[in-house]
Order: sequence, then structure tokens, then C-alpha cells
Amino acid sequence: MEFEQSLEDWNNNYPSVTPMTFCFINATCKDNPKLLEMEPDYLSKLENLPRVECDRLLHGNWYAREEAAGYWKREWCGDPISLYQVPKGCRSARSWDMAATLPSEIYPDPDFTVGLKGCIDGEGTVYITDMKRFRDRPAGVIEKLLDTAKEDGHDCTITIPRDPGAAGKSAADNVSSKCFERGYACRQKQTQTGKDKRFEPAAALAENGMIKIVKGDWNKQFHDELEAFGSGRGHDDVVDAVSDLVQELCQRRAIPSFSCPSGLTGNNPFSIQPQGANF
Repeated sequence: MEFEQSLEDWNNNYPSVTPMTFCFINATCKDNPKLLEMEPDYLSKLENLPRVECDRLLHGNWYAREEAAGYWKREWCGDPISLYQVPKGCRSARSWDMAATLPSEIYPDPDFTVGLKGCIDGEGTVYITDMKRFRDRPAGVIEKLLDTAKEDGHDCTITIPRDPGAAGKSAADNVSSKCFERGYACRQKQTQTGKDKRFEPAAALAENGMIKIVKGDWNKQFHDELEAFGSGRGHDDVVDAVSDLVQELCQRRAIPSFSCPSGLTGNNPFSIQPQGANF
């Protein structure tokens, strides 16, 4: 069962599914003394439930979440920052985790295509500035990827996954060629190692306070999925995208630009001038 805060959010994430609305009345068993009189041990049963269920059913805290392996905690990133607080001139990239399936009766909750954009400053701090998250068929995914590349500009490197096997190579090559045709740099990322190993560098950076998040309506979905990673439930599309983004930004060094001082552009007095040969 899925919940959204507004009808607009629902239509964006599940356009082909009609939502069911309901009215929530916040109450606990303490608001129903007659129930406790008829079933005195009911309170004890609630108190002995697992932590999350106890918080929800006894204390009415429906924001309680199960903690997975602890790979990610949103408080590591601090409060979201403004886009104006991101340093200028940082090297940027957008990493994609690609899927190509729409919801259906057989597969009502397929994976999402996720594109995370970020940059890195001179001290190694990573700033995640934007997230695209949607479902579409293959042609629609490529079209949205190219539209996003146009928004990001030619200075933003694109990375895409390259799954093992001939089909994965062919799909990655197809996307890469379309990016190159339009003048965008595109790199393919191998996906042979396990998700947890690929995610560890990003999690370590976040734990040390070196990942900052720009405020946006995507922040909650971003953190929710990362915090659930390792629990065996939910999606891991954001996990793959942030793993590739951190790898691209941190392991690839930008070639610094420099210019020759004007005083050194003249003739070199120590150069050996070619002499004419005498015959």
C-alpha cells in the first residue's frame, strides 16, 4: 500500500492508478476507556509489540519507521541548504539508474528511473542539487534523459549503468551514442559489484558530514529510500544513482585550467636556434 501527501504527488508517481481517499482521526486506546475495561490486557499487548508497531498503535506515531542496516541517516547531511549556498565553479555530474517499465496488474510497483545531479568542491564535499524520478517506457526514458541533459548543460557529465551481458552493453551504447550526438559527455558505469559495496563510499561521506542536500520537494523520497536500504523492502534506484554519482565526482580528477604568464610568451633566450648547413 502506498501513501502520498497530495493528489498531485499521487498523480505524478502513479498516473494510471485511481487513489482511495480517507479521513484520519488521531486516537489511541487511552481515548477508548470502555475498550480497556472490556479487555484489560489490551494495553499490555500493545506495549509488547515491536518498536515501530508499538509507536504507531500505542502512541499514535505514524511517522515511525523501521531502521535497516543503518547505511544512511538523514541527519548526517544536516539541514537542507539553498542552491545559492553551493560553491560556484564546482565540477558537476548527473548519474542515472535506468528502468523501463510502467505499473501494470502483473507488476504494480516496478522500479523508477532516477537521475541525481551533484557537484564537488575543492575540499571534497559533495552537494546533491537535484533528483529526477519517474517511470516510463524505454523511448520515454531516453527522451527525458536528453531533455534533462539540455537543462543541465554541456559542463555536466552524464553517467549511465552498464549491466552485464550483451543486452546491457547494447542498451548503454545506445544511450551513450545519443548523448554524444548532442555534445554531452557520457560515461558508462559497470554494475558488477554488490549494491552494498558500491554504496559504502557514499554512506561514509555522509556519515562524516561531507554530503550536503539542496532543499527540494524530492528530499523526503531521497532520504526515505536510502534509510530503508538493507531492509529487503522498497526500491533501491536512488541507492544506485547516488553510488555512481559519488564515484564519478570523487574518483575522477578534473584537469585544472591555467594560462601562461604574459612575460613568458616571448622568445626563449636560451633556445638553440637552428643553423644553416654548409655544403
